[in-house]
Amino acid sequence: MSFKKIILTGFMPFGDYAVNPVQHIAEHFNGKIIGQYGKRKVIGMVLPCGYFSAFHILSQAIDEIKPTAIISMGLSSSVKGIRIETRFRNKMHSKYADCDGYKPVHTRIKQIARGYYEATADAQLLASTLSKNNISNEISTNADSFICNSLGYLTTRKIVISNLHITNTLIHIPWTDEYKDQIVLSPKKLYMKKEEVYEAFNLLLDTI
Repeated sequence: MSFKKIILTGFMPFGDYAVNPVQHIAEHFNGKIIGQYGKRKVIGMVLPCGYFSAFHILSQAIDEIKPTAIISMGLSSSVKGIRIETRFRNKMHSKYADCDGYKPVHTRIKQIARGYYEATADAQLLASTLSKNNISNEISTNADSFICNSLGYLTTRKIVISNLHITNTLIHIPWTDEYKDQIVLSPKKLYMKKEEVYEAFNLLLDTI
């Protein structure tokens, strides 16, 4: 049986953190067959937290695997649910260096390139699917200027320039409740139930 292949990417732990929930989600879904009729195979990948090194690995995987869809994941402690990113800006800025020691300050990802790219996935469809299953979500047009935005920008740029028939999106999630004993959040930030997050990605993988 032939399967449609979906790449699901997460990131390794970053900075002072010893864990990263998106790494564990990517590992959990790796190799799973998604869909009522078993037509989608998930390839879970864990990428380094680098502005360019993450995309370099993903780009090679796109060429080799030839997926029909890509869902990239990022951690953001400020989001209050599943946040579907729809726009990636040609901008990098951070208070911290990435895993490769690179610390951009108000720098363009590509000097001669578009100011932004739009994700190719139907964000409204993904959001409505989550809402119908009572999973909190939002659609965002600002993926910030950190590594997730860079990965989204470069991935979408490759899809558009190479005219690839790939549906892609990037999802930000908050910390899940399994890390309550390891990560202390400020009062305005929240944990999301692990079961709810995993169900969300099961739906997203089946819908995209």
